[in-house]
Amino acid sequence: MTVLDDLQRYLRLDEKEDNEVVKVAEGVTFVATANIGNEYTATRVMDRALLSRFPVKIEMTALGKDCLKSRFDIIDNNQLEILKAVCEIADHTRKQVKQEDSKLTNFIPTRSTVEIAELIVDGFNLLEIADTTIYPNFTDDGGVDSERTYIKQLVQKYVKVETKENLFADPLKSDQPPF
Repeated sequence: MTVLDDLQRYLRLDEKEDNEVVKVAEGVTFVATANIGNEYTATRVMDRALLSRFPVKIEMTALGKDCLKSRFDIIDNNQLEILKAVCEIADHTRKQVKQEDSKLTNFIPTRSTVEIAELIVDGFNLLEIADTTIYPNFTDDGGVDSERTYIKQLVQKYVKVETKENLFADPLKSDQPPF
């Protein structure tokens, strides 16, 4: 705390009183980030004394498809549609987790959305992405009423079904041949 206090501006290398102290040079600015809010689980409430040392607060919203698209040089229309779907799914999870009667306890963070966009550019489709990066973040406790089932249903709304078969159906239970 002393390093952030305008009147003190020093850092003690060890907690003992007689140990070396490093003074903070003039013009040094500290930048801090924090995920604060009800939607971030397992975070502690920040102490008012600490918050007061960072007077400038900038709230950032999640990255949209246009912002993500600008990060990548090569993206075709099909990839843009998948990127749009992922952004909408991530946004839905953020909104859902904030609701009082939320069906979710977790959401897709911006960092994961950027990683997913990289997978899209690498040629992965939405179902492959969902299987590897989205579904594992949601619990399947509760069977049909689980968070994972909810997310699977959400993703399924964005999957372009080229055939009339249900992409989530078990192929062994289907009347139609798999090919």
